[in-house]
Amino acid sequence: MFKFVRIDIMFGFALLWITIYILLSQVTPYYELQEYAHQHDISFIASSERVQKSQDISVKQNINIVQSETSHLCKYWAVVIAISLPTHAVRQIAYDNNWCLVIVADINSPSNDTYLKTLGYSGRRIVFLNYDDQNILFSPLSTAIPLGHIARKNIGYLFAIQNGAEFIWDFDYSNEGVLDINSINMQNNIVVLQRCRGHHKLFNSYPYFGVDETYIWPRGFPLEFVRDTSTRPNLCRGTISTKSVGVFQAIANQEPDVDACFRFTREYPINFEAKQTFPFCLVPRYSYCPFNERATLWTKQAFQYMVLPLSVSSRVSDVWRSYVAQFFFHREGINLIFSPPSVVQKKENQHIFEDFKAEMDIYKKSNLLIDILQTFQFQPNVTLENLYEVLYRRDFISLEDVQFIRIWSQSYRDVSASY
Repeated sequence: MFKFVRIDIMFGFALLWITIYILLSQVTPYYELQEYAHQHDISFIASSERVQKSQDISVKQNINIVQSETSHLCKYWAVVIAISLPTHAVRQIAYDNNWCLVIVADINSPSNDTYLKTLGYSGRRIVFLNYDDQNILFSPLSTAIPLGHIARKNIGYLFAIQNGAEFIWDFDYSNEGVLDINSINMQNNIVVLQRCRGHHKLFNSYPYFGVDETYIWPRGFPLEFVRDTSTRPNLCRGTISTKSVGVFQAIANQEPDVDACFRFTREYPINFEAKQTFPFCLVPRYSYCPFNERATLWTKQAFQYMVLPLSVSSRVSDVWRSYVAQFFFHREGINLIFSPPSVVQKKENQHIFEDFKAEMDIYKKSNLLIDILQTFQFQPNVTLENLYEVLYRRDFISLEDVQFIRIWSQSYRDVSASY
């Protein structure tokens, strides 16, 4: 008996040391990053040999600055990847005279002629970018992006910006509907629900729009805080300037954008109770709430932060983008708001286990990512490239994204200067 007790005590000590090690491994990055920032004055040039080598790669972008037939034809642009033949969601945008539409070809896309013929409309407002077009217009960017990844949308963003976009509707082929852009532009101020008091690093926007679920949260929200009521504070009515908004996230009915953990245990469809007349929901400054690439309206002041990283799965890429973008929104006084349901997602609720595996980084790292962003929140010299270098050092992205973000930044500067 004594031997068994002794073994149990030894096992207990071992388990205690393992627990302490895991906890310390999560805490250490903050001290490391603060010391790093102090020593390098937020230069963030990573010290690893691989990143040093990446700095020698030229970031000059061979952008073919051409004035296309769509140049300055529209200030409202929509961007979508051509996963298949045109869906009803794509047709809605194509036949709406308010919008120009850029369709980015991907691995399963049909040819230009087939797609546009099936769409039934091929006027000047519709642009289909096949692989050759993408490589000619944005060569280093295009060749770096893997096939079958939502990061290929980055090419569509740059094309829209190059052609005079002031608003970009970033949408998915399965999301039917679009925000009423004319109604938004007619208002100098927007009525919003905003936090009355208190603060938390996270804000869960979904529950405010009413749904028959005990808990609901957007994909990318840290699971550790799903039950935390302080992420769902009391809200009061207020107003903000329309011009202060960088991103409008439209919530989807029927199959809202939630993670696989939620989808494993729920029946569909799921519809929010809020109607179109319901106020927008303002994400508080210095709080974070993930948003997606499926139904978001971006304004010009936020364009430079649209870049989708390519070294993580498509289920993670837009979440990482949303958190990084909010870091800069907080610093620059740009607002993120969630709109009442204005789209319907009609995507078969399948492949949940595959999505679960693809979302693993979200479950494991999203809380830590927010803590790292908060560490640098009041450092004024942090750039987009700097921040992604830090994320590479903390294993949120791979090395190719460090270089990719530099190419994006240079590309963005080039296309912005061209109009």
